[in-house]
Amino acid sequence: MTTKEMHHPESILIVRLSAIGDVAHVLPALRCLRQHFPSSRITWLVEDRAEELLRDHPDLDQIIVFPRKKWRQALLNPLKVLSTLSEIISFFLKMRRGRFEVAIDFQGNLKSGVMTFLSGAPLRIGFAQGHSREGNYLFMNRRITPPEGRIHKIEKDLSLLSALGIKKPTYEPTSPSVSAQDRDYISQFLSLRGKGAGPLVVIHPGTSDFGAFKRWPSQYYARLGDMLVRELGAQVVISWGPSELPIAEDILGG
Repeated sequence: MTTKEMHHPESILIVRLSAIGDVAHVLPALRCLRQHFPSSRITWLVEDRAEELLRDHPDLDQIIVFPRKKWRQALLNPLKVLSTLSEIISFFLKMRRGRFEVAIDFQGNLKSGVMTFLSGAPLRIGFAQGHSREGNYLFMNRRITPPEGRIHKIEKDLSLLSALGIKKPTYEPTSPSVSAQDRDYISQFLSLRGKGAGPLVVIHPGTSDFGAFKRWPSQYYARLGDMLVRELGAQVVISWGPSELPIAEDILGG
């Protein structure tokens, strides 16, 4: 690949499979890629559990969904192992037909490294040894060392873009794409409760089961909510996802 082709790729694959928060952290890098390469075809490889965060995003041309949950369950069933393995092989063969010129691995572990390699992209960008895990750097042929010191995850992700000639990327807060139906629901929800003088603060206390150790105790959220109301006159909304309603109710009861 020539220097010109490397700096103006026709097709780019973003690899950030999960989790939802980490996928959101890569959105500024996506925005930056679209700004610098407006005519490039940009595709994102993501697991099924984070797909909705990217659906209908204006900066994306395509989403490739890796059905992790489905295949993990199928491989535990002896009757489905062979058919699932055949499906997995077909999945990666189809992905290679995308003919990606560049693949950028924002995840930096063994699983994402293997997938980045299997994409067939001649330029595979990832983090250098010591800044990735499980030998991920071995699957990359362009390895980037992030800036020294304590930096935000967004800044670490943006540092990978230096491999494409974007030396000092700037970014603005970027939100996920929200469907018109969801916008209508949110607008109706807020209008029914009126608009107070203070700020609106949304607290989402839930995490995935895998990340349950990260959860702040419910009583702490309850104290935080009370403080926001008392000191800022805030309207506090507790949000929740599947199976998280008991957590929200616990906070309200605290």
